[in-house]
Amino acid sequence: MEFQGKLSLIGLANIIQILCMGGKSGVLRIIHKSDKGEIFFSQGQIVYAKASFKIMLLGQILESKGFLQLKDIEKILEIQKKSGHLFGEIFIEAGFGTKEDLVSSLFLQTEEIIFEILHWEDGFFDFNEDIPLPPEIRQAIDLLPSMMEQNQQKIQNLLKLRNRLPSKDLILRCSVDMLDKIEGIALTDFEWEILSLVDGRNSIDDICRLSNITPFFASKIIYDLMSYGILERTPSSAEFPEVDEFTFSMVQVYMEVHLELFKRFHEILGEQSWVFFARSFNEIKSKNIEVFGDVFFEADASINENVIFKNLFKLPDDGRFLFLKNALNNLIVSELLQMKNAIGKDFHDVIVDEVKEVITERRSMYDDLFLEFLNDIESIIELVKPLPSDYEKGEELFKKGILENAKEKLLAVPKSNPYYKNAREMIQEITIKQ
Repeated sequence: MEFQGKLSLIGLANIIQILCMGGKSGVLRIIHKSDKGEIFFSQGQIVYAKASFKIMLLGQILESKGFLQLKDIEKILEIQKKSGHLFGEIFIEAGFGTKEDLVSSLFLQTEEIIFEILHWEDGFFDFNEDIPLPPEIRQAIDLLPSMMEQNQQKIQNLLKLRNRLPSKDLILRCSVDMLDKIEGIALTDFEWEILSLVDGRNSIDDICRLSNITPFFASKIIYDLMSYGILERTPSSAEFPEVDEFTFSMVQVYMEVHLELFKRFHEILGEQSWVFFARSFNEIKSKNIEVFGDVFFEADASINENVIFKNLFKLPDDGRFLFLKNALNNLIVSELLQMKNAIGKDFHDVIVDEVKEVITERRSMYDDLFLEFLNDIESIIELVKPLPSDYEKGEELFKKGILENAKEKLLAVPKSNPYYKNAREMIQEITIKQ
């Protein structure tokens, strides 16, 4: 059977469905610009795929699934070079895993290739029934037919995923109630990496490109995080017609700095970073409750334009803008102090200097009006920088012999602080003296 034509006329998803429903065996070749891909079918089932573009190597997949460490991969590659055996054969023979482990990992490569090819909207395809399957894939089909059935369900899910994913140009941000959403979910390192790239400016395409994982895996993670409600699209000013452009842009400037602080904080503390940022929001809520009401900072760990603009018009007309600006300034101050308490002055100062560099780089993006906000934020950073952390306050009070107050400050020093051990030792001394 010869089946060929232009992708633009029929679409790859439809081609795959036709071949699967027809129970076909053979190879579907796809050409898109300088890239090429091949999808192998056996009796209507997709069993293998390969491509000219870069994908996650089998060793990397096995490492990500916990079967191999880097030293194991190097050992297998060394054996492969001498023996000429396939990577997967050595993986099984050396006892690193089972045939099932190998086949499931190989199929992840196939999923990745198909997912990428599904984005090709133009190019050419042809299907040839006369090309045999690679021997290792034929062996896998014979040994593990039940896994092949599972893999077909994965392909169907993949086709659905491609249809459900939003445009690659969509800009994402963390949802307002992110902390509630992630509670009880054990996010992987890859998922945290994707979250660290979500800043309200990066599109899905940017995130996939900037991450250290392949577009397929990054896209799957993004889809999952959006399904959980952890990520959402970033609104434009057109979605808030009642908010003037000046106020909208001011809030975005502050949110950019807020996100830059969090990203760097998270690089050091990981999941714990949310706890300290949640404290900042709760602190602002308690300070401004008479002005902003209970719901102005209603999220315990995140804030975005939806939260702010939802409650903006609950503020008095007179001085509404200044109230808002004051709240955002207080938020940045609180976050800086929380960071200083959590990771110590030295780490804090490094982060602050990095964020200041970002602010400097972004000056060219804004007109003179918005530079006023950036100047305000820089001034805030400079004011907070010399302020002592709880540890430094406690240490100073301890030296002065004001033990009760010193103990109160030292008890507030978290375990993440490099001087936590010193704080506990001083607390013990105070307890003995008292």
